[in-house]
Amino acid sequence: MLFASSSTEGAEQAVLAIALVILIGPFLIGKARLPGIVGLVLGGAIIGPETLGWLKDGQLDGVGDIGLLYLMFMAGLELDLIQLKQYQKAALRFGLLTFAMPFAVGWIGASVAGEPRASAILLGSIWASHTLVALPEIKRAGLSGNRAVAICVSATALTDTLALVVLAVVTSGAADEPGGRPMVELGVGLVVLVAYCLWLLPLIGRHIFRLVAQERTLRFVFLLAAFSSAAMLAASFGIEGLVGAFMAGLGANRLVPAGGPLMDRTEFMGEAFFIPAFLVFVGTQLDLGALGSIDTLLLAGGFVAIVLVGKSLAAIISGRIESLTWREVGLMVGLSSGQAAATLAATLVGQEVGLFDETIVNGVLVAVLLVILVSSLITAAFARKVPPSVVSERALGSTVLLSVPEDGVSDQLVGVATRLSMAHGGRLVPLGVAEAGGGVERRRAVRAAVDAAAEVATSLGADVEGVLRVDASLSDGVLNAIVEHDASVVVLPWDLSTSRSERMFGRMLDEIGARSPVPVVAGEMAQSPPTRTVLALGAAAVGGGAEVDDAEASALVSALASGGDLAVALVSGPVPDELGLSPSVSLQSLPAGGLADGLGELAANDLVVVPNSRLLRSGEHRGLAAGDRPVLAVAGAYRFRTGAAASTSGIGSMLGLERSGEG
Repeated sequence: MLFASSSTEGAEQAVLAIALVILIGPFLIGKARLPGIVGLVLGGAIIGPETLGWLKDGQLDGVGDIGLLYLMFMAGLELDLIQLKQYQKAALRFGLLTFAMPFAVGWIGASVAGEPRASAILLGSIWASHTLVALPEIKRAGLSGNRAVAICVSATALTDTLALVVLAVVTSGAADEPGGRPMVELGVGLVVLVAYCLWLLPLIGRHIFRLVAQERTLRFVFLLAAFSSAAMLAASFGIEGLVGAFMAGLGANRLVPAGGPLMDRTEFMGEAFFIPAFLVFVGTQLDLGALGSIDTLLLAGGFVAIVLVGKSLAAIISGRIESLTWREVGLMVGLSSGQAAATLAATLVGQEVGLFDETIVNGVLVAVLLVILVSSLITAAFARKVPPSVVSERALGSTVLLSVPEDGVSDQLVGVATRLSMAHGGRLVPLGVAEAGGGVERRRAVRAAVDAAAEVATSLGADVEGVLRVDASLSDGVLNAIVEHDASVVVLPWDLSTSRSERMFGRMLDEIGARSPVPVVAGEMAQSPPTRTVLALGAAAVGGGAEVDDAEASALVSALASGGDLAVALVSGPVPDELGLSPSVSLQSLPAGGLADGLGELAANDLVVVPNSRLLRSGEHRGLAAGDRPVLAVAGAYRFRTGAAASTSGIGSMLGLERSGEG
């Protein structure tokens, strides 16, 4: 026989079947204005062993397991930790309520229906978590910054974690199941897992990103190793692997900034194949014939009632506590009612360990499809009634835009921008602007400078991709890039020591500073790393919005201190609480001679961070003129200026930093 049958025929058939469902299912179901996830699950049911039989029983088990782990890993990786910290108290209250209410209703209902205790507990917990399937409706309505939405999104981490902990306890046999693992062993396992995922993995990741895996492909491979190793560690203690994958996502959260190139590639792999493949696998577990069964439909209706009653009670109580409007409460009901990731995962695990029979699994799958639809409809209805809100205040380092001139930028300034972004789990965007009509050689020079800055940032462990922009002018290029990249701060090189820089950058910096909708950090750095970062506050700020500059400068120093920099603030009295200065920044009282004497006692390479409004008041800050000290000026949005009345009277002259014989 010339052609033998392929040994990989089963794998080829499985990949083809999955690809067809991913391509066609969401498209067809979208015609009925239903979420794409419904098309994937129904498509899996159609090609599954119970219907067309294109896939045999168990053929997708491996793909489904990997997709499940990847889904839970992405759930932890995409969690906004900054937002969680901002709304931690409100999110904690709502998270506990929105978990406890459905859990109690489901547990009691299952117990009354005669389910064994372990099954009843797990049935209650699978409806206690929530998946934000209706979040696209919120984004389309411009409500991402709404307080009710932020609380609900932040509470996701708590509900998913609690649901997974219940799953780990029940499936490990801790609920008085024969042959189950002792509670002590389970507790030790959870402690070890948390330590590995939230402490050791980030520590290893930072070193690997900096020393070994500077290529983005290798960094992605590290992420694969991270969630698979966490899943294996969890399994070794009798805990479901998806718990470990979720924890690994939380641990790697700061390593993979949202919106960065590595996150884009990680999301692409998940959204293109792994997660849709898992949903197709879920569909293959559904018997479409069960949709005509009265028992299955009644069971699904009961599950939907558990979700809606439990989530509504939690949203109403939390809404009263947080003084939300009834429309915002409706948003919380719609968002928190969505069920997918943790629910489907726990259901399949429950079936594997024998806690759920086929009837319950079919009822859960039908209920998930119904709840997804109901969640989307409720959210869309209330989103139309809630006025769009201003996006909540972001951390300074959420998206750092670093302007890179043609002649390059110092490695130390790149280091400051990198550490600022990494401190807040944000992303760094090195930007080079080439003026239109400047010629190919100029563009190549700018591109080379951007690539060099990106290489330095990558060597420090950041996930960076440089950007070259051609625009009418340097200032227009930076200002347009701020909007396009949704920057939270812009970092500009500012050479204070030459008259040439005043001619080149003085007017440009003033134009950017006056029009920048985000804070500005500008200054010069020495070639050697600074010994300390020093916040020069001195006397209290005096009106005119100067407090804004103080707050932004404090945020910069606090971020650098959180990343391990030695940081000190020179103050003449108590630091106002509204500055939010990190406890890791030590306070140093100024000597009798004031700020000038305090600055004179600093080491030559101490980095001085000074609010721009104070820098322009030359009186007490003239001490900055001593030597070639690295200085960064920080200003709030629309507030930065060099103070130059003309090209020859800029900030360099004011501070006495002009070098003799130049200009």
